[in-house]
Amino acid sequence: MGRIQLRGNALVVYLLTLACYGAIMTNISLQRMQQAAERQDYIEQETRVQNAEEEELLSRWKLTQAGNKSKQTTWLHTAEDFYRRLSQPMIQCRKFKQLGGRSCHGYTDNDKFVCLDDGLQLQPRHCNVYSFGIGDDSTFDDMIQYYGCDVYMFDPTLNPKNVKRLRKRQKFFNLGLDNYTHMEEFDVSYKEDGTKEKIRGEFTTYDNIKQRLGHQNLVVHYLKLDIEGAEWGVLQYMMKNNLFTGIQQIAIEIHTTPITKLPQEKVLGQLLEYWQILSGLEEHGFQRVFYRENPVLESLYHVPGQPNKTLATCAELLYIRKQIISDTDSHSTLLHRKLRHIPSAADDSLVLQSLAGPLGQK
Repeated sequence: MGRIQLRGNALVVYLLTLACYGAIMTNISLQRMQQAAERQDYIEQETRVQNAEEEELLSRWKLTQAGNKSKQTTWLHTAEDFYRRLSQPMIQCRKFKQLGGRSCHGYTDNDKFVCLDDGLQLQPRHCNVYSFGIGDDSTFDDMIQYYGCDVYMFDPTLNPKNVKRLRKRQKFFNLGLDNYTHMEEFDVSYKEDGTKEKIRGEFTTYDNIKQRLGHQNLVVHYLKLDIEGAEWGVLQYMMKNNLFTGIQQIAIEIHTTPITKLPQEKVLGQLLEYWQILSGLEEHGFQRVFYRENPVLESLYHVPGQPNKTLATCAELLYIRKQIISDTDSHSTLLHRKLRHIPSAADDSLVLQSLAGPLGQK
């Protein structure tokens, strides 16, 4: 009888333990489900807030574009006026950081600038970079990933087989950016062994790229455009389709080189078109904080009537948009801090074979 009682007690203890364990596991599962639901709610609320901001900015941009067609720009009398005005920052950045770049004929090329002022800091594991135009210089992409950012690198002129040993937070895609989808073929020469090959690269739009990568809800904080003249069509497309959601900084290498081959009577008209595109960024909340000319010999514009005076038609620009955080409420700011969906890349370092000759996107 005593043995039966002992066995009965042991069974009761076992059943109670099993019930407690089941209750604990159920509680953990419910907590995880609640956390997942809260996270999804954070993402949806952030998207709604940012979309509302972007819709308002888009409406303002459309009104300004309509106004620009009905009034003349009174300050643009010479090509020098364009570059002089472009070199004037709209606001100041107190904490500039230069990332990447190599020395080229006495100048630094392929470097980019980042503003680290309050509201623009790159939060480790909470920042994403889209870098369009890599070529044979990934120094910017290597340096910015040290801030803990996930860096998505794009270049249609690179053979993916030659992009090796990506760093921990880097991913490479053989895609180019444009305002429509098309294919192009490039003749590429390799300095190391003198070999050549043809590369067929695809170009497509910003929203199409995000969709193909499953990044519809991914916030891109820093956008780098080094795309050899395609920036003008891309910016117009992004403005028209309201694609600046979440972007805080845009680094652009602009190319106004076509004016070097235009008849003099058409130069100011072309520069005015460029200016109106850049002014559109202002209507989306961006302000220019940095300008630096890239004095590439073959892209210099010779000023009429002044044989010894030239103007650099390529330049590095940085636009920032602080109100994406500061103009939203504290709850929206909290959302930025709580987001956790940051996919990582392969845990290796990037090695690109040196390329020679012209490249489609750097």
